[in-house]
Amino acid sequence: MIRHFVMLAAVAALGCRAARVEPLPLFDRSQLVDHAETLAVHVGTWPTGYTVHQVRVDNDSILSTITAFYHDSTTQQVALTFDIHSLKPRRVRAANSLEMVDLVYSANRVEGTRVVWSPAGKQDTLAVDVPLDSATLDRRNLLAIVPWLPLAVGHIFMVSVFDSWTGRVRSVRIAVEKEARLTVPAGTFRAYRIRLTTPPIEFMDDQGIFPAIVFVSIGSPRAILRIERPQQDAISVLTSHRP
Repeated sequence: MIRHFVMLAAVAALGCRAARVEPLPLFDRSQLVDHAETLAVHVGTWPTGYTVHQVRVDNDSILSTITAFYHDSTTQQVALTFDIHSLKPRRVRAANSLEMVDLVYSANRVEGTRVVWSPAGKQDTLAVDVPLDSATLDRRNLLAIVPWLPLAVGHIFMVSVFDSWTGRVRSVRIAVEKEARLTVPAGTFRAYRIRLTTPPIEFMDDQGIFPAIVFVSIGSPRAILRIERPQQDAISVLTSHRP
């Protein structure tokens, strides 16, 4: 996702030692392999469906898709395309009940369309054309890229993301807090506990996306084991992981 990427101050803060800037590139390319994960979703104590995350790697691109289901109905679809060499986002297509977007990322801007619906059902099509730093990601890229980072306890990554919901660029802090032993329906794993946060005043209309706590398996290839979104009272847990 990001060309030399993740805007970045990737920092390791270990004890009282000075912060250390991580060398680029920031991604662990050994993690760029085909795989699929299924996570069950609960809001409060109620099961509300499941999501399927898939990654497919070919000669010139990486396709990451997220599909959310409630019973037999699809509630959200996201397709993220990355350049295989730079890992910069190329295109983002997403659709849910609130909006439908088709965005193309280039070296210095994002362009495309955003379709939204009013409560009365009226459709509005909005043009998107926003100048960006070449290292900026799409907000929807975050779950895809977290397992690709060179994770270690104490590492902190600062990432710039564009959010089509607000039409603005935001900074997101990705902090690897500690190791944990975690049991989910797919099994028991050693995991990194990772916290994603953003400045609170800036994200007043983020639909409860932040803060988020993500548990990622330590073994390779990594898998997302659990996602917690406290503002939504939502938890997702891994039920299966396959190549």
